[in-house]
Amino acid sequence: MKVPRRSFQLAGLIDCPAREVEPREFQGHLTKHVFGAGVVRGTVFTNGGSSRWDYEGWSRLEPAVITDSVRRELVEQVLSLEVPGESCGATDLRCESRSPEFARTRSPCRDCGGELAKRCEQVTGAVGSRYAQLVNDLLDPVRRGNGVLVPRAELDVRLCDFRLPDDLVVLSAGALRKSGQLGVRVSRADGVRVEFTRNGSTLRWRTTYRDEFQATFEQVSFVGDLLSEVGLALRDSLSGKCVVPRLWWEGDSSHVA
Repeated sequence: MKVPRRSFQLAGLIDCPAREVEPREFQGHLTKHVFGAGVVRGTVFTNGGSSRWDYEGWSRLEPAVITDSVRRELVEQVLSLEVPGESCGATDLRCESRSPEFARTRSPCRDCGGELAKRCEQVTGAVGSRYAQLVNDLLDPVRRGNGVLVPRAELDVRLCDFRLPDDLVVLSAGALRKSGQLGVRVSRADGVRVEFTRNGSTLRWRTTYRDEFQATFEQVSFVGDLLSEVGLALRDSLSGKCVVPRLWWEGDSSHVA
């Protein structure tokens, strides 16, 4: 699966080339987030909320990335896959909510054989394509020409001034919190977030996940949750700044494109 599906040059002179993601890597993210294996295993932090597989709310996007019925059908197809000497080990996918039996279980996708992983990617292809497309959808409003560099302090003020459109995206660069690597985060006001690792001016997809929230202040907090600037060079074009859609910034608070 290519992620992103085409190359982008983002405002701030950062390139995000289309890249073929190895099936084991991509399927690991897909099963953890979209199929809810992270909730079943307790490796997705739910902040005391629902322990159901769809905690991240992929079925509640418009259009839905996955539904209950599609998930059940695909889980059975994936678990029935076999190649000589190997079958799918992600039996926890049959669970639909957090299970003590599988607490902190390590994802078997990372160690899956190459041929089995390819067949898994084919079976889940429609869902995987919708998941991968979200990366393009979040990058397009902040690509060069569509996005504009703005000071972080000014964005903080703006976020409190308007009711945010669900398609508003905010890009920030800095240190990724878990690894400390330099990276880029793009957050959309409907709760979808994409993160990339960064090597100079080039990005590589790291993960895509989603948060759900009810109150306006939670939405503002989500899109305003910017990466730390620690580790950025002083001459970096994103140092002290972020990227937002030009149309939203320059006048129309209800739309980004």
